[in-house]
Amino acid sequence: MSQGFAGGLALAVIISAANAAVATLTTYFARNLNHRAWLWKAVGLLAFLIGAGVCLGFNLGVAHLRDALEQGRTFEVALAESWATLWAEPLALDSFLSAVLMLLGVLAAIIVGLKTYHTIDPYPGYPAVYDAVIRAREDYASHLADAIGMLEDYRDVAIGSLRDANQDMRLWIREAVDALFGQSSLRSELDRFLEHADAKTNVLLAIYRDANRAARDGSVRAPAHFDQAYAFPALMLPRPAEESREEA
Repeated sequence: MSQGFAGGLALAVIISAANAAVATLTTYFARNLNHRAWLWKAVGLLAFLIGAGVCLGFNLGVAHLRDALEQGRTFEVALAESWATLWAEPLALDSFLSAVLMLLGVLAAIIVGLKTYHTIDPYPGYPAVYDAVIRAREDYASHLADAIGMLEDYRDVAIGSLRDANQDMRLWIREAVDALFGQSSLRSELDRFLEHADAKTNVLLAIYRDANRAARDGSVRAPAHFDQAYAFPALMLPRPAEESREEA
């Protein structure tokens, strides 16, 4: 592989992509640390330890590769030498810039891991539970709206029935009051009619009795009731109470 600008750029892209991939996969599996089951917690811890080790080892290898390339070796030779040095003396870096490169790689992996952690769901399986809760809330809201609409319809029907009943009751009360006053008027008219009938009857009886007395001779006296006024028998009809009319 050429060590020119293009080769260096390609190497930087590969290293960055590898760092990001390791950080993303580590975060994805290490989030099982949030799981409530101890088995999944153990899986998450194992994934975190493996990912952290791979990330640290990879960036140390990159630092050793830089040291080897700085010594003028070809890429293939530098790669083999950095691999051997990584296993033999992982912390034996020749330059401060190589150490900084290693730390920057680890820092970039941490940033990618945190970004991934806040992008995906920290608790595995939570999206399904959350979706179920959302659907349950939507179903509840739908049923509640239907129930409220049904109750409003029942309320409107009940209000209409009560309004009609109120109008009917007012009409019945008005008719009852009118009937009560009409009954009182009829009774008054009946009383006046009976008084008039008594008066006219007594006039006719007086004519008859006078004629009857004139037809008798002096030895026969007229019956005693000829001297009494006649009255039709009183009708035992109840009179509407004045208090009832006033209350009505």
